[in-house]
Amino acid sequence: MQEFGNVILIQRLDRNQCENSLDTLQQTDFSIVEECAGKLLNQFTATAKAAVPFPLARAEQIKDYWLFKESFGDGPTAPVVLLQALALPLFNEFSKIMLAVDSTTTAKLPTNVNTMDLHDLVLDLRNIFLTDKQLALKMQHRLSQNLSLNLEQKQLIASLLNIYSGEKKRYLNFYGPPRSIQTIPYYQALIDNTESNTFKNKIVFIGFSAATQSEQDIGRDDYHTVFSNDSGLNISGVELIATAFANLYENKPIRIFPYSANWTILFVFGFLITTVFSLPQTRLSLKNIAGLSFVVLLIYLVSAYYFFSKLAVWLPIFIPILQTISAFIVAQTLKHHEVTLQAKQLEDQVTNLRKFFGSTFPNDFLEKIIGSEQNEQGIYGCCLNTDIQGFCALAEPMEPRILGQLLEKYRDVLKKPIREHDGYIMDMIADSMLAVWISNADDSLARKKACQASLEIAMAVEQFNQHRSEGMPPFPTRLGLHFGEMSLKREQGCYRVTGDVVNATNRIQNMNKNFKTRILLSTEMNVGLEDFLFRPLGTCQLRGKVKPVNLFELINHKNSATEDQVWLCEIFNEAFTHYQSNNWSNAQKYFLEILKAFPDDGPAYYFVKICQDQS
Repeated sequence: MQEFGNVILIQRLDRNQCENSLDTLQQTDFSIVEECAGKLLNQFTATAKAAVPFPLARAEQIKDYWLFKESFGDGPTAPVVLLQALALPLFNEFSKIMLAVDSTTTAKLPTNVNTMDLHDLVLDLRNIFLTDKQLALKMQHRLSQNLSLNLEQKQLIASLLNIYSGEKKRYLNFYGPPRSIQTIPYYQALIDNTESNTFKNKIVFIGFSAATQSEQDIGRDDYHTVFSNDSGLNISGVELIATAFANLYENKPIRIFPYSANWTILFVFGFLITTVFSLPQTRLSLKNIAGLSFVVLLIYLVSAYYFFSKLAVWLPIFIPILQTISAFIVAQTLKHHEVTLQAKQLEDQVTNLRKFFGSTFPNDFLEKIIGSEQNEQGIYGCCLNTDIQGFCALAEPMEPRILGQLLEKYRDVLKKPIREHDGYIMDMIADSMLAVWISNADDSLARKKACQASLEIAMAVEQFNQHRSEGMPPFPTRLGLHFGEMSLKREQGCYRVTGDVVNATNRIQNMNKNFKTRILLSTEMNVGLEDFLFRPLGTCQLRGKVKPVNLFELINHKNSATEDQVWLCEIFNEAFTHYQSNNWSNAQKYFLEILKAFPDDGPAYYFVKICQDQS
């Protein structure tokens, strides 16, 4: 060691706890720990060029190391001293560059570095750069203009500038798993290498580097890192020192951007990836948006890999991935909320349309009947038509806004019984409404539901008229019921029923004018309705129809009928029997008897007049 003068020894860094005096007034105890280099044999320290420690943090995974350790008096560690020792031949050039940018450092520079302790030299230079934060930048600029130094010499000086002006702690830029740095066994090194010159002009680190886990257990100088393999083999301490020195020599330690720069990168990436996920799915499908976001993330990760492998710059990795996942979740949540909101708005619009037009669109039951391959299907069922008596005369003096509000309330009165009894409102224009109950030709249940709904409508309209606001006219309502074959169509956002039955129902409803009645139904409708109370009104010729229709007035459900209603139907049926037998005098007698009890009974008045004309 004395002969070559180029050996640097690694010494242990000991921790000694100093005694402390506790102030009796203080309630909190404290301790002072001193870190100092372990002593070596005098013959070693006298012959070695330097002796320095290489402390590592007590951590589950080693990822960084100290250049200057505060608890060691800001003393330098082995990689720094070794690099400075390697750069001693360039110290004059180093000094010239420093003096060229700042002449005041003359007094601070040592006069003879060859006789000066390396530890002291490093501390002196470190203090110079800490005093002037801009000195390293100025020297770096001056160094780039120097033409007397070759590229390797410039790199070595630049590495020194990076050490003295940079952070005290650096991340390790590993070269790979254990033994990635060339490792030569002792037995091979002891062979005469005079001819091979294996170590000539090389920096050699001497220490124990295990090749297997069993050897590692013997040496016990190993550290867990990101490259520790599955078998449990870790990187040895000597290889960590070599890695740290190589990082400094190549000036390629792992660099991390300042917090402000990292936050800017994360903000820009987050904004970009959120913008991608926020693209409207009307132009791009969810699959395409996810693919585009993956491309953006992949470009970022490839860029991060390039920066890391080529420039040793560590860009954030985990957070951008988390940002992408979070942006996807948030964007889809917002889009789901938007779709839900739009669906709710559409539902409200459809509800408003239903309130105004009475449409049942869309409806799964009706869609199933029509089918997906056509827009029209023949059906059987009951048809109900309603109309307000004298509506034009009632509406003419009213303000349109008030009339609209009154009609909306009136329609609610009509719609509720129909929907409660499984009917479908097909059309609602002005004061008229059309509803159907779909069934087969022999179904009496649909007929019963339609009749019950009609009775409830008549009762609800009567209550509506009784409780109307002051100054508002009543809405006397006429209803007509018919049964038969119709055509169900899907058109213009709603369903329509057409056919002769629909037209006949409107004419039947209109016949209430002649009889002064509320609810009329046809013979086709009066099937299986034994639970309801009717009175026959005979055969009538409907307007615009060739074939006459036999009509009945629906009075009430038998369970709800009053004694007067039952008596009325019994006497009316007796009178109508004489009427059909052309026994005009007896028929007239019974009809007149009804008028004595019910002077406003329309059918009795209607048939009395006929009997009088025939007498």
